[in-house]
Amino acid sequence: MIPPKITKFCCDSESEYADAVVRRDSLLTRGVGHLSPDFFELELLSEAIERYETDAIEERISARQTVLNQGGPESEAYQAQVCAWREAWRPEAVRTLLIAESHVREMAGDTEVEVALSVPTPEKIPVGFCRLVYCLGYGESSICDPTPVKNSGTIQYWDLFGQIAFGTDHLQPRKSESTDEERIGWKLSTLRELRGRGVWLVDASTSPCYASGGKRLFAGKNYKEQLQKSWDEIVWPTLQTEPIESIWIIGKGVAAALKTRPELNDANVISQPQSRNPDLFREELKRLLAAVTV
Repeated sequence: MIPPKITKFCCDSESEYADAVVRRDSLLTRGVGHLSPDFFELELLSEAIERYETDAIEERISARQTVLNQGGPESEAYQAQVCAWREAWRPEAVRTLLIAESHVREMAGDTEVEVALSVPTPEKIPVGFCRLVYCLGYGESSICDPTPVKNSGTIQYWDLFGQIAFGTDHLQPRKSESTDEERIGWKLSTLRELRGRGVWLVDASTSPCYASGGKRLFAGKNYKEQLQKSWDEIVWPTLQTEPIESIWIIGKGVAAALKTRPELNDANVISQPQSRNPDLFREELKRLLAAVTV
């Protein structure tokens, strides 16, 4: 049965939107002649459907921004992407464990973004977007649709990954000196090398400690309690059976918050890659690289 012809070419409710989609699909299925009345109806229906879907996305983004502005929690969908991207690069056996602080807080619209590589990969790559170093779309807007806001990425951690994987001074190719394909190819090679050598980075806190732009979300006692609770209840239980040979905590603040944990008694500590003392970081990095290459 052919749905009735629609004469109102705007969707003011979900029911009108549903009727418009059914009518559009029926016209597409049976085919319409060029410049026929059905052709013009199809054009107007498609425009109305697109407007409704665009408005719906904007409303969701606006509502999400309100929640985030009020200090509300990240969405479950965003948290799921953080987990998916990290797990996508988990080694079969974790031998060198890197412990960082946290991912970067969700921004409104992030869950609408999809990440699509231009070439197929043997790995099952997540399609959602998040602000985590393992997410290939973070800092690479050319493979994101729509473009995320404030998507600068975390080049310092990619430089760290590159040097652990390939040796000193093997840094992420800079955007001014590389194509998108070259840079993403380098990142894939780096992640594969780390995974193959049993190197994996986790965050002590499963909740973000920072928002985009560097605004701190936890400080003092709250910061310490957040890292300890997350590490004890969520992170460490997933690692207890791994054949870990060495642990490296990235950041003196993270190390201080977790210093009483017995499983970290022998952990090494290095500065953040963006340390204000680059000479100290280079010396600490040499120790890390020496340990990983043993």
